[in-house]
Amino acid sequence: PEVADFAQYVSQTAWNILSSQGYAVDNLVTYFTEMWTQEHNPVSDMPYHVHNMGSQISAFYFLDVPAGGCQMMIHDPRPTKMMINLPAQDDKAVTDASPHIVFTPEAGTLVFTNSWLPHSFSRHGANDPIRFVHFNVNVQRNKKQQHACQHTPPQAEVI
Repeated sequence: PEVADFAQYVSQTAWNILSSQGYAVDNLVTYFTEMWTQEHNPVSDMPYHVHNMGSQISAFYFLDVPAGGCQMMIHDPRPTKMMINLPAQDDKAVTDASPHIVFTPEAGTLVFTNSWLPHSFSRHGANDPIRFVHFNVNVQRNKKQQHACQHTPPQAEVI
């Protein structure tokens, strides 16, 4: 109950993101497939990965972020580009040449990404742990609309 409003905000924002990306979600609702907290201590990291099992949106809410801690990286999802990648002119600029985008999280930051986008966390260099909540959100048919759309054939008149 303490996080119900926040969970609703995350779920609705995930729906809004999918809708703004052009997905037909008008008859769909979002729901959490997972929500857990993570703590990374000195020298821990999280390798390059994606989320499957139907997850559409992944989100991260950063709770405690010590100075010198790990960074979040969103990687270019084009595997064939990686095979012929040229070096970027400017590693700090975000362009089509960027192999990844690096975020330095701050406490209170909420990051959303499509679950199919590869992401990772660099090695944690601070003595104090970084803590964040990790969410995966999926979609399903809106049961209220699903029942409203069911067609009931007309009853035959009995004579």
